[in-house]
Amino acid sequence: MVKTNSLIQESIDYINKNINALTSEIPKHLLEYWYISEDITDYCKNDTSLDPYLVFLHALETYNETLGKDVKLSSLNNTAMFGLFHIITGIELGVGTSVKHIPINLFDFESYPKQIAILTLNGYL
Repeated sequence: MVKTNSLIQESIDYINKNINALTSEIPKHLLEYWYISEDITDYCKNDTSLDPYLVFLHALETYNETLGKDVKLSSLNNTAMFGLFHIITGIELGVGTSVKHIPINLFDFESYPKQIAILTLNGYL
């Protein structure tokens, strides 16, 4: 079994090298590590591992650095974006659906509203 700390490091290394990766290109074991199986509000309330959120924050910070933007890691918008990150990760893993979909860039946070609209129109949400 792989230790949690090594999965965090593997996640950071993957994101640093693959900030433009499509969901279909991300190794499944990393998607599974980043995905939370409980409702996002329960996740925030419970005493569960913060690893998925920390990976998300690293991805968001890395993405914003590529755009030359500063990121406020504690903003409410980032918490909402984490919820979308969770949904998109779950869809890629096939949680709740067996329908194939078009891979998207999981780390392109600015396109999330557009991607969620497309997923909704196509019946994924």
